[in-house]
Amino acid sequence: MIFSTTVSKFCQLSFSSKSYISFDQNNIQFSTIPQKTDNGKYKFQIHDCHGKFEIRYVYSKGLNQYIPYDKASKTFVVKKCSNKSFEFTIIADIKFYEIDSSPLNHNVLYIPFSQTKEMEPLSFYKDKFSVSVNGEFITLNYYVKKIKNDVVQVIVENAFDGLKINNQEGNFEFTSAEAYDIKQTLSYTFDSSDFEKLKQLKEKSDPILTKNSLSILQTSSTTKDNSKWHEIMSNPQYSDVFLLSSDNIKISSHRCILAKYSKIFVKIFETSEIPVTINVENFNAETIKAALGFLYDKSDSILGKEMDVYKFAVNFDIQDLIDACCSIFVESVNAENVCEYIQIGYSKNFDELKQKCKQIMIENKREIDQTKLKLIKQSSKLYQKISSLMFFVFK
Repeated sequence: MIFSTTVSKFCQLSFSSKSYISFDQNNIQFSTIPQKTDNGKYKFQIHDCHGKFEIRYVYSKGLNQYIPYDKASKTFVVKKCSNKSFEFTIIADIKFYEIDSSPLNHNVLYIPFSQTKEMEPLSFYKDKFSVSVNGEFITLNYYVKKIKNDVVQVIVENAFDGLKINNQEGNFEFTSAEAYDIKQTLSYTFDSSDFEKLKQLKEKSDPILTKNSLSILQTSSTTKDNSKWHEIMSNPQYSDVFLLSSDNIKISSHRCILAKYSKIFVKIFETSEIPVTINVENFNAETIKAALGFLYDKSDSILGKEMDVYKFAVNFDIQDLIDACCSIFVESVNAENVCEYIQIGYSKNFDELKQKCKQIMIENKREIDQTKLKLIKQSSKLYQKISSLMFFVFK
């Protein structure tokens, strides 16, 4: 099956002769021919293209900056430097071959590392799951693609008008490091009051409920176990710690859970009498309850509140919660919020968010608020890390 896929490749370019660049995927390749210009720089022309692809951007490791690429003339101009390493990022139609999948039970979309580590690069498998939308069950297909040894991409196919996945119309895609379990929270909304349209949506869907159900309303064993665990831990009867919110609401919890996720809570508990009361004056009850819900295995509790929950997680150094919020940021980053998200990506060294923000800034530089960009320039540490990117965006 053919998928439009973004891939990158580092290579060494010669400033005196033709260089050949080959991608591992589907024998995609091209060459570069350098020509010295009157001002002493070098103009590289793309030749010998094989395969259907488009160069998105070029990065010079030696100059530590992105090089403007002219799609019309297939050229880019750069000054010579001792480090001749360049990175080409392309989008290409790449053929993946299908493999059989193993049946799984889902609460959120969960794909264990054990399922993807045996896959060969450029292989994929197709599966499906059922989800409840406005009380009606529909079935969605999804694809798991192994792009290369350490990168897996998941596509949830959405062919239904009016249906949004994580507040996004059309197919929902995300990329993950292959060396980790994939845990992606998915939410579904149907933006229509037309019940006849919803009925048609259901009829268009495969009515068979598969073992791979993501619906929280499904009675799968995984959902039951998580629901029971959340119910037990949310019971205030035997709680031994209370969080006092900024709106003066007392929220009960358990030291054993909070201590598992945060060393800051551990230090507080070591010097406090039971029951412990913690004044969380910077966060309201809704934010605190959402964060605790996540710690109690209700992973969708943070949806729609992820920025406030992220700040809570940073305040108490809850790494699992920080990572979960950053994963949501990756899917929601756009030209309006990219200046805020790229600072989060670099401050927490969340590579996937950093790369997504860079891509958004390059592709949407005219839509980004220049005032926000200037504020980034005032942050000396961050600006040093992305100075070449900022030069490209301001240019």
